[in-house]
Amino acid sequence: MADFIISEGKNTPTVKFTAQSCTLAISGKSYPENARKFYDDIYKQLDLTGVKEFTVVMDFDYVSSSSVICVLEVLKKLKTNFSSTTFVVRFFYESGDDDMLAVGENYEKITGLKFEYLVK
Repeated sequence: MADFIISEGKNTPTVKFTAQSCTLAISGKSYPENARKFYDDIYKQLDLTGVKEFTVVMDFDYVSSSSVICVLEVLKKLKTNFSSTTFVVRFFYESGDDDMLAVGENYEKITGLKFEYLVK
């Protein structure tokens, strides 16, 4: 596995994968012109062969509906393709931002992954 970083763009979040800790962190605004391509490219870079525990950290300031769907697809692919891996998902949201909290709760409900909700 190799580390990778995608720097924040005008409409894209910062993405950082750290192989040593097996952590994928996505933060910032997410409303890319082509959300499917952006998130599929991230998924394709992940090599989790032999990983027993994997952490996903999501800290969105804003996430478009197309990004919500694409992040969900990435989570579903991870769960399906690496079923022997234990996933920890840390989902950050602003206090009082019920819409963002609902996004995380929907991800958890649909994927069956265990989420930790953290107020920033």
